[in-house]
Amino acid sequence: MDKIFFWSGVRRVSPTLLSITPFGLIAGIAALESGMTPLQAQLSSVAFFAGSAQIASAQLLASGAPLLIAIATAMLINLRFMMYSAVLAPELPITGSPIKRTAKKMGLAYFLTDQVFALTHLKIAEQPSCTLDERVSFYLGCALPVWLCWQLATAAGIIFGNALPASWPIEFSIPLTFLALLFPTIKDKPGAIAAVVAGLLALLFHSLPWKLGLVAGAIGGIIAGGFSEGMINKKTAKPIQGAKD
Repeated sequence: MDKIFFWSGVRRVSPTLLSITPFGLIAGIAALESGMTPLQAQLSSVAFFAGSAQIASAQLLASGAPLLIAIATAMLINLRFMMYSAVLAPELPITGSPIKRTAKKMGLAYFLTDQVFALTHLKIAEQPSCTLDERVSFYLGCALPVWLCWQLATAAGIIFGNALPASWPIEFSIPLTFLALLFPTIKDKPGAIAAVVAGLLALLFHSLPWKLGLVAGAIGGIIAGGFSEGMINKKTAKPIQGAKD
């Protein structure tokens, strides 16, 4: 463990904890409203540790949606972690025997969140020469405070959620959290197009049941980003000398 990189991660992630706290409060309240006992709500937060998917699935169960719909929605929302993992895997080439390597990867994957992905990816881009130990130390420096903050905030939501005034707009912290993470990662035209299309579609279809507006936005953003990237690559591709039409 490299202490310098670990504490660098702690410092970089600390400002985001302010926005994660109300997010966790909402997750605790939503879990209780779905019919869970306080113990079940806290244990599910530890087991899933999945932010928006936790809240969406709890709200669906509270509204009477079928369990399969809640599970499918949570899986769709969390599909983005497959993309995060695909990006981070070559940046964190874990070594060791197959069993140890798998165990380490599973451990790191458990702590993967939007904040951890964005900050780690940016850090490696800033310092591409840093070692694997330094990269993993930075990753854990970001991940452990997020995990601890999330669990404490969820517990606070479970214990004190009913005492919070209904007029407090704490739900507004959720989009603010994602916007703060999103903007630093948009560095090219396809990324900007994907973000704009996803946002517009999510707004356009926000009235659909079971949070399907989010699904429509995610799918539309992926398609738009992929299409625009393909078009740009096609325009900028250099013709092969000697090739015939």
